Amino acid sequence: MIGGSEKILLVEDHDLVREQVTIQLGRLGYQVVVAEDGVEALETLKATPDVRLLFTDVVMPRGLNGLELAAEAKKLRPDLPVLLTTGYSEQLMRRSDQLCPGMSWLNKPYLPEELAAKIRAALDGAIV
Repeated sequence: MIGGSEKILLVEDHDLVREQVTIQLGRLGYQVVVAEDGVEALETLKATPDVRLLFTDVVMPRGLNGLELAAEAKKLRPDLPVLLTTGYSEQLMRRSDQLCPGMSWLNKPYLPEELAAKIRAALDGAIV
């Protein structure tokens, strides 16, 4: 599987999913910083300038969903790649007009190989 050493901000409100993805990304060599929601993620992004990718769930609590988080993150760091994930692909597709350059998505559930490929492609700036 393809990996790297970059720092990734993982935003996921479900504990088990967050833990499993952190383990998977760690096995690929990535440094992982985690946040449980969009509000925490923005604070973390501001405090961690060496984050190279925002990997976020779309549906989250505390009033800031993944698409809104991505938009705010792009205001702070326009060149930051964003990989969105959701189990509600129809919802994301209906809102795909909110995706801008440097943003892509990965449908849940996904295989470790799919995660590895999407993360690497997002970091490398490929269209995914």
